[in-house]
Amino acid sequence: MKLPLLSRRSMFRRTLLLLAGFTLLLQVILYTLSFLLNVWPLLHASTEDLADLIVTSTTKFDSAPPEQRTAFRSQLSSHQHLSVSEADGPTPGQPSMLPYARFLMTALSKRVNSKVQVTVKDGIYYADIPTGGQKVRFSFPHSRIGTDPVLTLILNLIITVLLSIGAALIVACKLTCPMRDLSQAAVQVGQGWAPRLQVQASVQELDELVVTFNAMAQQVHTLINARTTLLAGISHDLRSPLTRARLAVDLARENIGPTALDDIDRYLAQMEILLAEFLDFSKGVSGVPVESIDLREALNNLFVDFASDEPAVHLLGDTVPLYVDFMPFDRVLRNLVSNARRYGGGQPVEIRCKHLGTDVVIEVMDRGPGIRPADRVRIFEPFVRLEGSRNRATGGSGLGLAIVREICRVQGWRIELADRPGGGLTVRLIMPVKALSLPAVEFKR
Repeated sequence: MKLPLLSRRSMFRRTLLLLAGFTLLLQVILYTLSFLLNVWPLLHASTEDLADLIVTSTTKFDSAPPEQRTAFRSQLSSHQHLSVSEADGPTPGQPSMLPYARFLMTALSKRVNSKVQVTVKDGIYYADIPTGGQKVRFSFPHSRIGTDPVLTLILNLIITVLLSIGAALIVACKLTCPMRDLSQAAVQVGQGWAPRLQVQASVQELDELVVTFNAMAQQVHTLINARTTLLAGISHDLRSPLTRARLAVDLARENIGPTALDDIDRYLAQMEILLAEFLDFSKGVSGVPVESIDLREALNNLFVDFASDEPAVHLLGDTVPLYVDFMPFDRVLRNLVSNARRYGGGQPVEIRCKHLGTDVVIEVMDRGPGIRPADRVRIFEPFVRLEGSRNRATGGSGLGLAIVREICRVQGWRIELADRPGGGLTVRLIMPVKALSLPAVEFKR
């Protein structure tokens, strides 16, 4: 795993310093509390016990006959690891600065009512205890103390630093390496690629971010491809009416008449319709809704608009009290009804509305040839027309269902295709119920 650079403003550096610093501070606080509340009292109690033993041993040694002192020395050395002898000069060594030696010096001085110096030389501690006009010298090795607080503190700090830095490196890499991968992938998205990052199954929030990023990158890639296709479609579909309009103009120069002008007007109308559909798709059909309307009213409005045309449109099913954003809903339903009438073989188109659990389902049903299952995903792509002609009366521009799919994606709706029993196609528009229910009202016929 490649470590990020430790630049001043890098997230990796800041995370590393924060985690390592916090861990070190925590350990220092814990060591301090442990030393003050545990080690210090135990150290004090240990030196008090040793001071009592030394003073008691001094009295016994001073009062013992010379022939018994050898046995006393041997017993004291074997059982207590203390050596005792008569002091024959100044205390050897230098004063010790260890807390244990300082505590012992204070305890001995308090018991003999005289200042006692504890010194150390070559790892051996010495203390001269005055008694009866002379001094008795006690000595013991450092091993008798049994602890080394300074060494323990140094080792603990070294281990803590190493472990803290190691843990901070691991955590910082877990947090920042995916961010660096996201940054590099974002650059690729800007270049038109659709990178797919791997979910590491380590940190839940980062994994969710990676999943969201992958979905966003795919959407951006799809959008770029759609825009490219859109530009190609514009150049292709506008070329024919432009060529015919230019030809009509040339003919009009020789023989200006109503027919020539009507042809030019018709070609211009075709271009206007094509451009309007291209613009609808290029905007992502995600404009801000201008109005919310009761679903029944929207269906009744559509029924009235199509009532005078053939094939007929029939409304069936239950009343559904639901508010919808009128403009997106109206555009989707009109597109579906127009397709059903165009390909329905001249038979009436039926619209059924019903509740299914927490969804409202609107079905647009025709009696046309239907769509093969293999083509039901492809038909929603821009400029895909199962009818191969370029005639708008039969084939359209190829953007109608692409616009429907984009509107449904933006609004959170779903669109499904299915075979209609008895022949034909059923297109289902599925909308989650999100609005306040209204009193039931029957459809107007």
